[in-house]
Amino acid sequence: MLSEKLYQCRIHKKMSLDTLADKLGVSRQAVQKWESGVTKPTIENLLALSEIFNVSLDYLCGNYRLMHEEGFRMGYEITPSFEKQPTWECYSKELEVDTRRLIKRAWKDGKRVAAPRCVENTRLMNMHLIRSMDDLQEGAFGILEPNENLPILHDTRDAICIVPAFCNDFRGYRVGYGGGYYDRYLSSFSGAKIGVNFSDCVRPRLISGRYDVPVDLLVTDRYIRRCTQQKSGSRHRRTSK
Repeated sequence: MLSEKLYQCRIHKKMSLDTLADKLGVSRQAVQKWESGVTKPTIENLLALSEIFNVSLDYLCGNYRLMHEEGFRMGYEITPSFEKQPTWECYSKELEVDTRRLIKRAWKDGKRVAAPRCVENTRLMNMHLIRSMDDLQEGAFGILEPNENLPILHDTRDAICIVPAFCNDFRGYRVGYGGGYYDRYLSSFSGAKIGVNFSDCVRPRLISGRYDVPVDLLVTDRYIRRCTQQKSGSRHRRTSK
């Protein structure tokens, strides 16, 4: 159980409750509740705990894993700190992770959902708010796109962008289908960027350019990884196996 592993890791590191709480910026009582199973830490605190204890997220909370079943199933259990985000932006291509179940879950939980639409004769795309799958129609690259008359989401400060890809690397960079649409869009996106992919499609390092935009968090069927972009020659810190 998560609570038992937190306790075991803290004891192994010879840390007091107060010391661990100070490192995390939380109260002693909060850590006590995690170790007793009364409450669970947020994803930010889980990531910090994995770094402090030098263990993977898989080790800490294997029961929070994504399950690879009927394409790809993603529950909010693995990203509890993002539950409050009112807007989710997502849609995917056939060979990428299928995000339709995530979209339906977001609607069920009262979130607004926006899907991308390529702007004709440009390399740009907009995110249009959709209320049902009926708002989508086949567009560029064979991807279902929202009707161009649907409202565009302009304010992304409280939004999460779910970014599918053909391949990702540990730093959060991605390989898509060559158009650069997502990189242009994400360059001005102010919310959280979450990549979703299958673990077999993740590589240690991909070739990236100056205009490529990495995601903040990478979620696969086997692990969750916080992505960091470090200077050449520095060591990448991995948060899960």
